[in-house]
Amino acid sequence: MVQRAYQKTGSIEIAEEIAQNTFLKFYEKGIHIEGEPLGYLHVILKNEIVNYFRSHIELLSLQSLHDHLAYADDNVGNYIRHKELLKQYEIGIEKLPEQCRKVFLLRKDSNLSNKEVSALLGISINTVEQHMRKALKILRQQMSCEALWLLILLSQLR
Repeated sequence: MVQRAYQKTGSIEIAEEIAQNTFLKFYEKGIHIEGEPLGYLHVILKNEIVNYFRSHIELLSLQSLHDHLAYADDNVGNYIRHKELLKQYEIGIEKLPEQCRKVFLLRKDSNLSNKEVSALLGISINTVEQHMRKALKILRQQMSCEALWLLILLSQLR
């Protein structure tokens, strides 16, 4: 459980906390479980990871909103910072492997579904999903927190 959470979060401390919460929830509901307990554990783990990222994004959005309000009067500074973030995003995209970049751009910039990208490129939907996971992992590693937050906001606006 810790290893799986670590793969998703990149932090051993967070992974251990998520795994602990998973077992705690399993223990609390364990009496009523029928069938395969390992499958149930994996579902709880997945939900705990999603909840972690959801709360993390909410914290980022509150901090980002506060930061943008604090600098609202400095339009030139905001414009320059916005340009820097976009440049960092573009550099991150350019560093992606070719097929991975194609899939990512079709999904994010052209706003196509996995199925549409699959048909367009002649690859399976699973391969499209794998390329998206790989692209986001690479971008997370290469981009600052602010640039990644910009990426998330841009993808939600489309």
